Amino acid sequence: GEELSAIYQSVLDTFEEFGVDVRKAADDVAQCIEGPASILLSVKPALGVDPKRLQDKDAALRLKLALGEDQQIRWTIGQGHVRLDIPKHPGQRYFVDAEDMWRRWSRVQDELLVPIGEDQRGDLVMLNFSSSKTPHLLIGGTTGAGKSEALRTILYGLAKHYGSTELRLVLVDPKGTELLEFEEIPHLEGPIGWDHDDALGVLGTAVQEMQARYKLMKDARQRTLAEYNATVVEGERLPWKVIVLDEYGEITSDRESKKLVEQQLKRLAQKGRACGI
Repeated sequence: GEELSAIYQSVLDTFEEFGVDVRKAADDVAQCIEGPASILLSVKPALGVDPKRLQDKDAALRLKLALGEDQQIRWTIGQGHVRLDIPKHPGQRYFVDAEDMWRRWSRVQDELLVPIGEDQRGDLVMLNFSSSKTPHLLIGGTTGAGKSEALRTILYGLAKHYGSTELRLVLVDPKGTELLEFEEIPHLEGPIGWDHDDALGVLGTAVQEMQARYKLMKDARQRTLAEYNATVVEGERLPWKVIVLDEYGEITSDRESKKLVEQQLKRLAQKGRACGI
């Protein structure tokens, strides 16, 4: 639209003001791709122009585009072009509806995945908890940034697509209010914990279960949870287990508790995912 064209032209004009010879993207490359929270622009440096010269104008571009002090431009190179991923102003953003996202997605058998949003091309972005690249997930951000909404969307998405015999949730919520809505779902294992002692108990139990699962898998000569479940009858299949520690900073505020919690977490992060925890 006109707004995207204006932003694109502003970027080209800024480079021109500082004598950096930059052209519009080639015909076979999209100039602008709009996502929910950012706009991806592609530009072509003229022959002999070092791409670093473009990135040197980062501050001038942020000033021209009136970006906030915490809004950073992400620079990449692809398809023979320099790409600028420019964050939108709050009023320019659009939201991805979770129900719509879940309708568009169908779960994959033998993996624990959940959609969490969409990228600039409108494709769904997923978390794969069963991947060796996802030993754990940390949701960080300032107050009001949407950490709790992100967590709730992930948990509702998991509960929506996986049955309570396939997936068990273990929750620790020191505030006692953030995860209260999950108290009634059939996937919940045990009561919701609320302090560092509960967190330690949950993690200790998980480590014991991890060892027991590894013994079962070793005896069955299988390396992963999916492989093991494929070899046993339905009643003997092991469920995925997701452990949530909300307000992690509060749980680990005491030095001794922090040490104990981190010891258990480290063991789970190193070995837990292969056996489905």
